[in-house]
Amino acid sequence: ELNQQVDSLQNVVLQVQELHHGLVAFCSELKTMDTDVNVDGLGSAELRERLEVVNSQLMEKRQNFLILR
Repeated sequence: ELNQQVDSLQNVVLQVQELHHGLVAFCSELKTMDTDVNVDGLGSAELRERLEVVNSQLMEKRQNFLILR
């Protein structure tokens, strides 16, 4: 009984460590995102392209976040 509880706790500790590493990586990605984008002088096609890229990055971040949850 006690050995089973110890094994269970060790598994929980490993899961928490994996979650921590995932959160650290996720936060690092968020910090490196390009937040200061200069769009002055861009045409509508270029703006649409940039918007698609940013939306794609956002979807990827959301998926990573949901996986980490």
